[in-house]
Amino acid sequence: MGSIYALIIRYVHRTNNIQQIRQNSNKRDLLIVKRIIVLVLIAMGIGIPTAFLLIIYMITGELTSLAYHIQALSLTAGLVIESIALAIITPQVRKMFRLPQQIEPVMTVATVQRRRLDTAWIQT
Repeated sequence: MGSIYALIIRYVHRTNNIQQIRQNSNKRDLLIVKRIIVLVLIAMGIGIPTAFLLIIYMITGELTSLAYHIQALSLTAGLVIESIALAIITPQVRKMFRLPQQIEPVMTVATVQRRRLDTAWIQT
């Protein structure tokens, strides 16, 4: 009877450990998927001005004179934003830019001053 109880307890503890490992793995996977989605959305955002220009061209039949400048600006801005987002999203890179949060203990040092007696005025 006692051995069955011990086996049941062992099985329950092992099941809890396996569930905890799975739960940690699922949290990590979800975090990675969120990071990937952010980067993909930024990369898709780079092409939005080009898509608008294409739609305008299809409707009007004319290309705006600033089309190439708009595309270059959107590409440059998108790549800068993606570089910053990648630095913020990656924990190892974020740790490099973070200022130390730990407060260093301060040790107070007591100073003792010696008084010198001016013996010139004491002499009689």
